[in-house]
Amino acid sequence: MLEGLPTKGDWAADEIRKAFEMISEIGDIPQTSEKWTYMSPAKTLEMKKFRANQIRNFVESTLIKGPIGLALEFRQMKRSNDFSKMKEFLKFNKIGKNRYKDVGCLDSNRVELSFGPCTYIHANYVSTPSNPKKFICTQAPLKGTCSEFWCMVVQEQAEIILMLCNFVEQVHIT
Repeated sequence: MLEGLPTKGDWAADEIRKAFEMISEIGDIPQTSEKWTYMSPAKTLEMKKFRANQIRNFVESTLIKGPIGLALEFRQMKRSNDFSKMKEFLKFNKIGKNRYKDVGCLDSNRVELSFGPCTYIHANYVSTPSNPKKFICTQAPLKGTCSEFWCMVVQEQAEIILMLCNFVEQVHIT
């Protein structure tokens, strides 16, 4: 079992409210495309309500499962890596640029650095229905990849960095 993690009974209503506030404050990563789409205010309001409902359902489901339930669900998931779609990941795996050798980084939506010591970082854009670059998901930097991490933060103008793992992860310090 995962010791020290709160159980589903430990979650307070105030924590749920804070989670919703944090999610609503997250902005979009700036787009490089010059194509803009217009949506009527009524449609925008409808989309916001739909998204809020999706987020509410996700948070409620997550809180019901709790950290232990989520960890068990994750461990039961079948993982498959199509390494033919991860050429850069494989190339940089050989020289120690990836924290985990079995967690791939797709070439199709990876973040490419435009400056710094290297153009590669193990990071992918995560899309939403309204934005192909809403979030960036990356591994915690290694001692040898900290400069690439901060180059990415500057390049992508990241305003929020959210760490979703512990500082010690299965006896590894991140």
